[in-house]
Amino acid sequence: MYIQQALEHKIIVRFTGEPTKSFINNNQEGESFVENLDRIVSRQTLDAAFLLSPNEIVYETVEYSEEQLMGFVDNIVSKLNFLKEKNVNVTKIHSDFPNQKVVVSLGNDLSTENQEIIQSMFSTYPLDFNGDLGLIEETARNTYTGTIMGGHEINSTGKCTAGVPAKSRSNGNLFLITAGHCADQGTNFRQGGYLLGPMSNVFMGSYVDSGAIRLSGGNHTPSNVIYNTSGINPGNPTRLTGVQAISSSKIGETVIKSGATTDTTTGTLQGKDVYFTSSTGPGRYLFETSTISQPGDSGSPVFAGSGFKGIVHGRILSNDSMLYSHAERILNGLNMDLYVP
Repeated sequence: MYIQQALEHKIIVRFTGEPTKSFINNNQEGESFVENLDRIVSRQTLDAAFLLSPNEIVYETVEYSEEQLMGFVDNIVSKLNFLKEKNVNVTKIHSDFPNQKVVVSLGNDLSTENQEIIQSMFSTYPLDFNGDLGLIEETARNTYTGTIMGGHEINSTGKCTAGVPAKSRSNGNLFLITAGHCADQGTNFRQGGYLLGPMSNVFMGSYVDSGAIRLSGGNHTPSNVIYNTSGINPGNPTRLTGVQAISSSKIGETVIKSGATTDTTTGTLQGKDVYFTSSTGPGRYLFETSTISQPGDSGSPVFAGSGFKGIVHGRILSNDSMLYSHAERILNGLNMDLYVP
């Protein structure tokens, strides 16, 4: 079964073997399946099925099931070394269930001879060939994708980390929050080599180290997703949708940070009133955690689940433990709200 998004939106239900609905007369299992599907479609509930009408479901008979086509792919993959010995280099293989094909890509060597070699080995398979080079690029924290998310590497006079997107309470303008010490006000930031915008607002104090980059370059779309996996968040990405109140923070709670230098690390909250002195400026009361931090992680988002907890300030040199400014103080000081697209 698959969803056809265009030209008309339909759910395509496919069967192998007997003809479509007519096969249900002598196929009890098929009859039960079709009856259950029709019942779901006609049921007046809040299910997604309520949005469907019977004419939006199409029953078809096909020669190959999705499982069979995927099995064909696995079998060809298992013979790739043998094909290489024959100087046939396969760059990509995938099943095309809607078109009932197994697509084999041969890159720059899409010769008839190479196609015939593969066809002779898998003569019963519904093969199709193309010249796809099969190249991929694994994204990194400094890769430009047109999206800016917490955890991306950003650069001005040095390296820092993108925190979270925020929206001005006064005029609705969009910003990217990071650590205030990352650059002077007016300094431009870039991400992936593309202009991000200038450090527009800086809020520094006894309890906070924060700054807001005005997203004025036109090159990046802000996202509340956190870069906390390899690549652009495969699977289920972490999205920040709420802000932790200072009053609800508890010693021992889980904290996570996604930083450009030390990647994604997890620890626990150790203290909420840690006063430290600094050679580069006044001392501050900040939150201390057991997770590590290194230069370049400044500005990283601190979170747990979907809750925004703060922005990384730096580390304690004796043990590399992380210090951060709390989210509530940052947003109130900058007069902004967490931006949730």
